[in-house]
Amino acid sequence: MKHPRVISAIDVGSNSFHMIIAEVVGKSFSIVRKEREVIRLGTWKEGEEKIISEDEINHAASILSRFRVISDHYKAKIKAIATSAVRDASNNLEFIDKIYSRTGIKIEIIPGEKEAELIFAGVRKALLIGNRDALCLDIGGGSTELIYHAGGKIIFAESFKLGAVRLTKKFFPGAVLNNASIAHCSEFIEEQFNENKKISYNIPFELAAGSSGTIQNAASIIYFGNKNKILRKLNRFSFSAAELNEVIDFVLSCKTTKDRLRIGGVEGKRADILPAGLLILRKAFELFHIQDMILSEYALREGIILQMIKNIPAQIQFTF
Repeated sequence: MKHPRVISAIDVGSNSFHMIIAEVVGKSFSIVRKEREVIRLGTWKEGEEKIISEDEINHAASILSRFRVISDHYKAKIKAIATSAVRDASNNLEFIDKIYSRTGIKIEIIPGEKEAELIFAGVRKALLIGNRDALCLDIGGGSTELIYHAGGKIIFAESFKLGAVRLTKKFFPGAVLNNASIAHCSEFIEEQFNENKKISYNIPFELAAGSSGTIQNAASIIYFGNKNKILRKLNRFSFSAAELNEVIDFVLSCKTTKDRLRIGGVEGKRADILPAGLLILRKAFELFHIQDMILSEYALREGIILQMIKNIPAQIQFTF
């Protein structure tokens, strides 16, 4: 059996669907194509029950059908992973069945801890972390992942039901801010972090790494404020706690999405959910006493690629 040399990794996320297509070359891989489509997946019914509506299923199938066509063009083996939005939906199995019947793409739902581990695999590769002690934070639409790596191994890899889309729907209807809702959201974030007894805040780390949309957009705003131009090279860009707090205070002072769209460096399709994501980021900085954060361009999708390469039989000898 001939093993695939081109891999398509699809992240079926809460805020957007991402796909990267990577070509395995020797002992490494190179990304030959990237795709992203924004889709706010998951509708809350009465109480906390969450479903994926028929309209959302149709939208998801349309996006994934296009991803399938692109993947087939590259003759890529597809690996599709679903995270928080699908994980938490009461009709997630129906969603997976309908997507498979319409696109031929089989989606795997992974637990939050596995998501965190795959994210760290991508971050570790991008930042060449090696055996250094590192704290990694990834803020998505539906969940936040925290990973602590020390002594050459993962000490904890935890997922929290804290995401930019999730908290915007819960605390900021219409994406409109007020001081009371900001305070309530921040308190809720701290409560959720503190409920997890597997993590410790007084831990030593050589670097704090951040990945995915909220943190990347925070970095873009900081860079634009300093350079008056868009940040093109995300990987290894770093920012301080002081720079972050200045940006967060400014973003939170912009009470509506329209106001936030005027901010230099803000991503237009993220302006509504950015405040909630930044509140998560600020709380993590406070609790872990983070002074500086370095950005990783790799995250879950690259982690999927690395995991798939690792599972290719030994005779092909792909190592990292």
